[in-house]
Amino acid sequence: MDELTYELEETVDALTPDSLEGLTPDANSLWMGYEEMFNTSQMSTSTIVTSCILFVWTIICRWKMFQKAGLPGWGAIIPFYNIYLRFKMSGMSGWWVLSLLFPPLFLIVFIVSYFKVPVRFGKHWAWGFGLWFLNPIFIGILAFDKSSHTAK
Repeated sequence: MDELTYELEETVDALTPDSLEGLTPDANSLWMGYEEMFNTSQMSTSTIVTSCILFVWTIICRWKMFQKAGLPGWGAIIPFYNIYLRFKMSGMSGWWVLSLLFPPLFLIVFIVSYFKVPVRFGKHWAWGFGLWFLNPIFIGILAFDKSSHTAK
């Protein structure tokens, strides 16, 4: 056992950055790529601009949807209150906002609201999949089409 430990220590001591050069075409460049992948200071300008545009678009669409539902549009920009309004718009009790205190329950309730909102606007419940996976497109359609909110 001592002999194995001794050989292992010799092998580890022998490893240097120069000894890694033959293992890959450029081991150092692979490591640098890994570091840069998680470095947010390297975020591209186009990513930042796209994120800001999507954020503003989402607020405009929510504002319009809230107004179509007879709710205050400005509620789209108020944190937590916009969740309360979303539940009201989907026909659920506003008290469901308290599910925020228990995140697993909140996730389930929030997903259910994604499927109830399109029904209130006269769409099929399957529109919820569009709201879930392609949100900027589907909330834009709900906000600016001719549909009206109904209290079923």
